Amino acid sequence: MILAEVAQEKKTAFCDIREAFAEFSSEQLDEMLLPYPDHLHLSVKGNAHYAKLIFPFVKEAIEKVLEKTEPDDQC
Repeated sequence: MILAEVAQEKKTAFCDIREAFAEFSSEQLDEMLLPYPDHLHLSVKGNAHYAKLIFPFVKEAIEKVLEKTEPDDQC
């Protein structure tokens, strides 16, 4: 997958959400998406699954930012 290769080359995190939703059956996916005619955007249940998936990546990114912005103890 091109996006994964670019992320690796740029040394950035890549979270493939398409793969994370591939495990669900059509019936389960129907619950993860807003009803017809939308069927594109995530429902509350789909957003909950998405949040669990990306949380580790977001947490790591925030921790890296905080490490860079902590004040020096040397005055």
